[in-house]
Amino acid sequence: MKVILIDPDQQTVAVCNHDGTLESLYALLDCNSIEAPIRYDNNDTLYCDEESWITPKEKLSGFMFPNWSYPILGRGLIVGTDDEGEDIGCESSVDDFKDIIWCDHKTMTEHGMRIGML
Repeated sequence: MKVILIDPDQQTVAVCNHDGTLESLYALLDCNSIEAPIRYDNNDTLYCDEESWITPKEKLSGFMFPNWSYPILGRGLIVGTDDEGEDIGCESSVDDFKDIIWCDHKTMTEHGMRIGML
């Protein structure tokens, strides 16, 4: 299914494929545990690494959007959801995320210290 991968290390937003399995989500997000902190009006969902702040990393990078109060550490994945909450192809397009704000190591470190995670 069509999904959108947000990769702050590469500073890219790109369409990719997700086979619908949890293992696929883990591989795309490069993690072992996921959460879905954002659900958009079109029923697309943002998945991210639930344990991003407790998994040691040499370089921190993240992203946010205008009007967000905090950044997401690590990759994000935009996936559609059906009425039962199951993953389906997303409705969003890459252009819907053109106003992304990339957060570098310094920004993410400052945020981590502010929230008591570093």
